[in-house]
Amino acid sequence: MGLTRKIVLDKRRIGRLNGFKREIKLLNEIAKIGQKKEVELLCCERIVAKTNEKLSCQVLEVEKRNGEDLKASKMTETTVQELDKVKIERQSFLTAKTGLEKSETAFLEKDLVEPKIAMDALKTELDSVGMDAKQSLVMLKSTASIVSQSDNREASFIGEQQEPENGTKSFTLELKSKTKRISSRK
Repeated sequence: MGLTRKIVLDKRRIGRLNGFKREIKLLNEIAKIGQKKEVELLCCERIVAKTNEKLSCQVLEVEKRNGEDLKASKMTETTVQELDKVKIERQSFLTAKTGLEKSETAFLEKDLVEPKIAMDALKTELDSVGMDAKQSLVMLKSTASIVSQSDNREASFIGEQQEPENGTKSFTLELKSKTKRISSRK
């Protein structure tokens, strides 16, 4: 028994050793798989890190664009407000201009009416003076014809023809000059 027992024990030991070998082999395979997984995990971590970097850059770009958009929006808003102010100022200027034009038109009309009235008065006065001048001219002509007829009668009465006196000559010349002045005024 000794030997059989030893053989059985040795077989058991060999079986255990074989089991241990298998377990070691399995553990080595698991370790290799673990190393591969660890390498894969490291690669995944690197990929995640790179992806995180890209995403953070994209986020910064988006934030930058949003900041620019916000600035542009504020600029647009202030421009619209300034444009509204300019429109209001323009409208007030147009209102003031219209008011000034109306008051200026009224003032000019008043300035035109007063001289027109004065001109009408002067025209009426000139017309009356012209009528008076016409009447005076008619009277002078009739007087001159009467005087010349009386001079002709005296000359024919006396039988001599005399030249008109100096007074009649001057009267005739004066009458002609007044006639010329009156006709030139017309």
